[in-house]
Amino acid sequence: MNIKGCIPLLLSFIKNIKYLETLVKALKSLFPININKTLRSSMYKSYLCDAKAKVKLAEGSFHIIKVF
Repeated sequence: MNIKGCIPLLLSFIKNIKYLETLVKALKSLFPININKTLRSSMYKSYLCDAKAKVKLAEGSFHIIKVF
């Protein structure tokens, strides 16, 4: 069998895991994560939900807007 290209080794995979773990931690801090759901489903729900945000207009004055 002739395979062209690089065949990743287990050692290089283990070395690259640290970068993936850092990425996952960063993504988890951006989205509200439900313990029973995956990161993907939490991101999807966060994208689709009808959220509201406060926008500061002046000192002590806020306006609530709908975030899509």
